[in-house]
Amino acid sequence: MTVAAGSFSTIRYKRQSGIGVYSGTGGQILRRLEDVAGVNLNRPKIENNQIRSDRMPAAPRLGLGMTEFPYKDYVTPGTHAPFYESICLGAFATAPTTGAQTNITAAVTAAPAGTFTRASGSYLSDGFLAGQIVSWTGWTTTATANNSHNFRIVSVTATVMTCEPLDGVALVAKASGDSVTCVVKGKQVKVPTSGHADHYYYFEDWQADIAQSEQMPDARVESIAISISPNAQPTIDIGFKGLGSFPTATSAYFASPTAEASTPVCSVAYAKLCLDGVAVATVTTLNVTITVELDMPATVCTTSYPFAASTIVKPTGSMTVLWEDQALFNKYKNEQDLALVLVLVNDTTAAADFVAFTLQRLRLTEAKKAGGKGSKTKNYTFDAIENSAGTAGTQTSVIAIQDSLAP
Repeated sequence: MTVAAGSFSTIRYKRQSGIGVYSGTGGQILRRLEDVAGVNLNRPKIENNQIRSDRMPAAPRLGLGMTEFPYKDYVTPGTHAPFYESICLGAFATAPTTGAQTNITAAVTAAPAGTFTRASGSYLSDGFLAGQIVSWTGWTTTATANNSHNFRIVSVTATVMTCEPLDGVALVAKASGDSVTCVVKGKQVKVPTSGHADHYYYFEDWQADIAQSEQMPDARVESIAISISPNAQPTIDIGFKGLGSFPTATSAYFASPTAEASTPVCSVAYAKLCLDGVAVATVTTLNVTITVELDMPATVCTTSYPFAASTIVKPTGSMTVLWEDQALFNKYKNEQDLALVLVLVNDTTAAADFVAFTLQRLRLTEAKKAGGKGSKTKNYTFDAIENSAGTAGTQTSVIAIQDSLAP
């Protein structure tokens, strides 16, 4: 007798072109952590509460089916890009660029940070915003270190872009004259104000050693949670929920899927966490959860749900911070907003690949001290909200996600 082994299981998926529209060609294998069990069908038990003279229980029945897939992996550039689009109900945008310019001066202000000042044109019109990670090309002679170097935009106006290098190697000053180009690295997706997209996926849990396929069509991304803590890889938990259809087969639905990605995972040790534009190193844990509330109406005369419609995108989170002053607590006490940018990189090089999360306007909703004899901490929870009245050069959406390897 052959018994299924986890090492013979692969999770394959493909985005559908619409609800109920399936295609078994293509597909992509997903890397996953070892505690990911696979897709499941859940049908609630409906008790039979009849009173019987024989004192025996009557048979229960099962209600509408709902399929679920709790997925977990390490944060990896490129690997989860489609799901970032789905949780934001949007699409990755073409990367903003300055185009070739000869009127830009690089200057060091507070090393390693500095500015890129242009004599004409507008960074704002080009589409650059605070929190984005950008890369330059075209610097010559003494300033070649500015090329292919990841910079986080701290703030930006029409003519001045203030940047901080992710790797801590200082920006190099250079007078204007070089033909240089700045571009947002990779692509960025955010929750749009209109034209929201409802993406459905087809998942297959293929167990090769016993030739069994369990399938989960019409699945939606319901939640994405990013978690970081010391001495651990940053993790991503994605909750998928389907309408209830659960086909099975003895041959693979996705017969020739693309192999799983080999991109290195991100590291907490080299991450950048910024509050109100300032890098901080006193946060001990951080969790950011993005949830899409799905409307799945139950109907009669069927064993599955008709659709799953998105109603609202809600980013929330929590962080534990070493207690050194009252600056953050005063934000909570006085109901003052703050911005959070988290950049997770996968190596220490100047051009490392990354995934970045920008919550331009969040509100602290709880503040609690933790006990103990050692270093004291405060635990904060927060909600992200729309930044519709924000200043020029800041993100207006409730959340923006940038992936350097987004397709």
